[in-house]
Amino acid sequence: MRLRYVAVCGLFNSYDHIIELNGEGLTFIHSLNGVGKSIALKLINSLFLGDEDALLSVPFQRMDVRFDDGTMIFVDRREGLKARISKNEVDTDTTIEEIGKMYDVLYLSPDRNIIEFEDGMIRNSIDVLVDDFNARISSAVEDMSIEIGDDLCDDMEPSDFVNKCKDIKAKMDFMSEAGFVPKLPSDIKFPPERMDYCDNRDRYRALLHSLMDWVERYYVLAESIVTYLDILNGMFTNKRVVINEHNRLSIVLFDGNNIPVNKLSAGEKQIMIMFYGLLFMTHDDMTVIIDEPEISLHVAWQQRLCNLFLNISRIRNIDILVATHSPQIIHDRWDLAQELRADHA
Repeated sequence: MRLRYVAVCGLFNSYDHIIELNGEGLTFIHSLNGVGKSIALKLINSLFLGDEDALLSVPFQRMDVRFDDGTMIFVDRREGLKARISKNEVDTDTTIEEIGKMYDVLYLSPDRNIIEFEDGMIRNSIDVLVDDFNARISSAVEDMSIEIGDDLCDDMEPSDFVNKCKDIKAKMDFMSEAGFVPKLPSDIKFPPERMDYCDNRDRYRALLHSLMDWVERYYVLAESIVTYLDILNGMFTNKRVVINEHNRLSIVLFDGNNIPVNKLSAGEKQIMIMFYGLLFMTHDDMTVIIDEPEISLHVAWQQRLCNLFLNISRIRNIDILVATHSPQIIHDRWDLAQELRADHA
């Protein structure tokens, strides 16, 4: 189920806004200041968080939401807060709390440098990011030993088996770029030659089963790490972002010295935070809302964002909804952009 359409009617008792997400995975919206672009995005986020108080704090009359499977949500704000869902031509009254369980949205606000936790604690987002990144890698690295169990892959012809092994080996080679290298039993090699497989058929079938499970557990994480480092190192100058020998994120200057992550420039931190959210905090079919990604970024970096967003939307199978004042971000893809008009309702 993918979000495709949101209408916010009577916003501030003045504006009707319609946002239609396109099929390419990336939609830009832009408008004059004060028309309610950011508020409309916050309303979408609040709806799918199930946050009734946040919805009630904003003056609007109605929200209509549509998904690609025909599901529709209607929220009426005129007399309290009433909601219903329509699917297969059947209308059902519901609650904002229940709507919050239906669909996942990630919202990256303009104030993304700071994270405030439910207990009131405030931390710099970049510090939280690094801690989370290091914890993900450490957990994966602790699970590199491959044990050959009793489960076997489906019976295959020797040629099919060897081809499957080569496919898994190609994925393992890619994952090694993230530092993920499985530890195999010392008395066995992978992928096997045809003669190895014929001589020890069941053991290799069990090994392939174990490796397929391991690849399934960690391939997406490895892909995220490799893509993340490629993006950062393709944009940063005079420094590289690496995973050091202690399996921790590290910033290395070209002269070989390290610098703390919190000493990066404001723009570099913005890039790290945005793309971390897109790669590590998403899953299939969800929508990511980014409000003003241009903050602290040089024009040259802004012009690169569109293609990067498009690539990640394909890799992660997500929709990205971007609100911006920057024509440089939209660049030459105005076919992906919509203007929220200042016309009164």
